Amino acid sequence: MKPSFVVYSLSVLIDECARNSALSSDKLHLLAVELVNMRRLNGACAELGVWHGGSARLITHLMADRMVYLFDTFSGIPIRGENDMFEVGTFGDTSLDTVRQVVDSPNVVFVPGVFPRDVMPEESYCFVHVDADQYESTVAAIKYFFPRLVPGGVIVFDDWRDPNCPGVERALSEFSSVDASLVACGYQALLFKEAPDLAGGVVSRAYK
Repeated sequence: MKPSFVVYSLSVLIDECARNSALSSDKLHLLAVELVNMRRLNGACAELGVWHGGSARLITHLMADRMVYLFDTFSGIPIRGENDMFEVGTFGDTSLDTVRQVVDSPNVVFVPGVFPRDVMPEESYCFVHVDADQYESTVAAIKYFFPRLVPGGVIVFDDWRDPNCPGVERALSEFSSVDASLVACGYQALLFKEAPDLAGGVVSRAYK
């Protein structure tokens, strides 16, 4: 009975988080799988693009013993470039107070404003979720978070190859690093920082 209870509990949690998220249950499930996988590593967690806080609630629940940094303007998309489809102010039907009602956890640090801020946390990360929609914000996320990932850590990007968010794919296609491994899964992409194995190589990741 214990395994079925665990599955049921995760299903209930995902359903609850989906009520305050633009992500599908399948996307939230992938986040949950990676969060559980990353529990073996040290490091904080972060999310860029919080909206109503549904996926942030999932992160804080499954990583209750880690610091979780939530980055957002909490007033909608702040900038539109030539690689973007969404107008400034899209997803503006939110606020910091709204998210606080959904994400009520002592391990959360809210970082409001346009990313990146002048003063950023001095942290290393094992898990980051980026749902920034726009090219410039996605580039900024890669530049800031990837160097701060612990070996084996992951950044999960939403809207990979989504026709409404062409800037996400472009930003990722422009990035390269000898210790990076990109794995696509539907409209999500997982950017891993490879961890050395005992033989001196790297641990490759496959996602099905």
